[in-house]
Amino acid sequence: MLGFNRLDKEFEHFFWEYKGMVAATALKYTKNQALADDLIQDVFLKIYMNFSKIVKLENPKSYIYRIAVNAINDYFRKNSARIQEISITDNLRAELIGNSDNTEREYDREALHSLLAQLITKMPRKRSSVMALRMIEELSFNEIAESLNMSDASARNHYAHGVKELKTLLQGGVL
Repeated sequence: MLGFNRLDKEFEHFFWEYKGMVAATALKYTKNQALADDLIQDVFLKIYMNFSKIVKLENPKSYIYRIAVNAINDYFRKNSARIQEISITDNLRAELIGNSDNTEREYDREALHSLLAQLITKMPRKRSSVMALRMIEELSFNEIAESLNMSDASARNHYAHGVKELKTLLQGGVL
């Protein structure tokens, strides 16, 4: 039986420390446990391949989060042709306005979340990352700026352009 070397033991500790964050992020974006599990494996494979560099970082959490978001965005970009386009239904429009009972509202909220995630992944990479961190992860602009190594103003600008793009798509009802 092969023994672990010091770096492998550090990686195992690292894995258990950050697996929950990566798993929650992947599941939040994909709404699919099997796909989230695949993405978790991809993220930690990338981390393992560069672990000697990553372990030296001052803030590995934001770096790992960025790897996870990029892996998710890459997945949706690569598979966008296979992902069925979603049109805005009357129920989803009602959710936007706020008219429906609780059961329909919960279903519509999930559908809206899925729709937004798909639309966001089709945006340019920086805008997509900012939109996802703000709308899905609900991070502050300061946290987004720190995570993506950009200024607060730049994060706000990317977000404003992304919101404008989403409003145009949602109001038009055509994807």
